[in-house]
Amino acid sequence: MHDTRCTIHDTRKRQALYLASCILYLASIFLFTDTASAAKDPKEEYKKLQKEIDTHKEKLEKARRMEHSVLEELDRTNKDLSQTQAELRKYIGKRKVTENEIRKVEADISVNRAKLERQAEWLKRKLRVMQKYGYSGDGVILLSTSEDIAQLMRR
Repeated sequence: MHDTRCTIHDTRKRQALYLASCILYLASIFLFTDTASAAKDPKEEYKKLQKEIDTHKEKLEKARRMEHSVLEELDRTNKDLSQTQAELRKYIGKRKVTENEIRKVEADISVNRAKLERQAEWLKRKLRVMQKYGYSGDGVILLSTSEDIAQLMRR
């Protein structure tokens, strides 16, 4: 982000420099003009200088207004940028939370898929044994479908 304080001070320095140059310009007109012509019609010379001073003042005021307008626009743009950056940070945070939730759900799906595959294998074995020995082969079914002795004892 751009720091507007430096810009304001730089602009004020430029304005002061511009004003000083105008004053020096006018002073040089006073000092270096032909004294003979100044002596002939000092009122006319005074009016001419006053008019030039007024012109420079108007230009200076116009520059100040333009600077003020630009600074206001810069402030609005900075506020908009700050707001947009805050929203972006918020959305990035939400996206990270959502991505983490998606990873958890994918892990749960993998676990459940593995469980379903084991249960399907168990059912296939049980159905084969039932088909081979008939429905009355409970002991054989128990022996053939049990994964280990502990499972057999629980049944």
